[in-house]
Amino acid sequence: MEPKQGDHVKLIFRNGFVEEGIIDFWSAQRAVLRSFSSDNVLIIQNTEQDVLAIKIYRDERQVQSPQPSMQVAVDDELKPDRYYRDERLRLMNLAELRRLQSLEERKRAREAVRSFTPDGLSQKAYDPERTTIPRGV
Repeated sequence: MEPKQGDHVKLIFRNGFVEEGIIDFWSAQRAVLRSFSSDNVLIIQNTEQDVLAIKIYRDERQVQSPQPSMQVAVDDELKPDRYYRDERLRLMNLAELRRLQSLEERKRAREAVRSFTPDGLSQKAYDPERTTIPRGV
């Protein structure tokens, strides 16, 4: 079944490109598709080789409503208390915040080094009177 002039179609091409519009002209060698959203026209030079699948919309409701129905809820009111709990941090600029971050990281590293205890190391017993190291060891 081939689309006729004036049909609302969705074309899927072999390269993955998808286009939707109204057919102005259709043949095995050439096709012309007019876009819904603008006055753009898509000309397909070799229809048989380029088009992988054709979806033809026969329902009148689908032809008249090509507009996307995606709605996004936007919260216009900013809530600084939710994101900035410390007023002092909120008023700092980026350089001051990075300096403060590096100081905190140094403090954590210092605490980790001070509180480190080597676990799992075997205790060696040394003879305090022995002053030479044995050669075979």
